[in-house]
Amino acid sequence: MPRSRSTRFPSTNRPRNYRRTPIPSNSPGPSIFKRFTTRPASRTRTELPQASKLAAAKAFLKATGKSSVDVLNDAARKIKVVRAIEGGKAEDSRQGLTQQQNAIDDLQKQIDELRTAMEAAKKDLESVRTQCLSEEARLQGARMFFGAMDKLADAPPTPPPPAAKK
Repeated sequence: MPRSRSTRFPSTNRPRNYRRTPIPSNSPGPSIFKRFTTRPASRTRTELPQASKLAAAKAFLKATGKSSVDVLNDAARKIKVVRAIEGGKAEDSRQGLTQQQNAIDDLQKQIDELRTAMEAAKKDLESVRTQCLSEEARLQGARMFFGAMDKLADAPPTPPPPAAKK
């Protein structure tokens, strides 16, 4: 009895086969390499020796069509990029810090100017206060003098002093 075509060539579109079919990765990156060479402690009880890790890494590179020179060149290129990013960020930070310090210096100058103006206003107030107290004391003296004169004017005239007998 001949088999049907669907039996001889199972389709990967069927749900039961679809889950079992591995999905190939077209871009093996460092995360795959890292997972391949280092396993979590929960999976493996013993740590692989360095020679075994190196052999596994070489086998992985050979399987992906890469060489160790490619890996070294890629790492060097990425180091340059990382250093360039760090340098740019450092320059941006320096410029920002300089601008902020200049703003602080300007504000400090304004604070000093305002503080000087406040001290001048306080000195002016003290001067005016001293002059006002002096003038008030003079005016109080005048009130006392003229107030006493009013009392004298309201009082009956004083008799003239007795004339001396000759």
